[in-house]
Amino acid sequence: MFLPLLPANLAVLQALTLPDFYAITHAGEISVAAQMEKLRRALAAENLRLVQIREPLQKVERRGAFAREERHGWRTPMAHAC
Repeated sequence: MFLPLLPANLAVLQALTLPDFYAITHAGEISVAAQMEKLRRALAAENLRLVQIREPLQKVERRGAFAREERHGWRTPMAHAC
């Protein structure tokens, strides 16, 4: 017998599709160049499937520029947070 899912369960099911491992940036603490190198290495190892841009130390416009620079040529989804 098939029972329909309640709408509240959709968020839980979507969360189960997220990768087990993802990167959270901190370029404001280690420098943009160092952060880019770390991300390039992780992407080259093919174990990185999601990146969260978290740059509270950078101004809003710089965070956007960083995210665009970082994403260029990469197929990894980016999540933006402050």
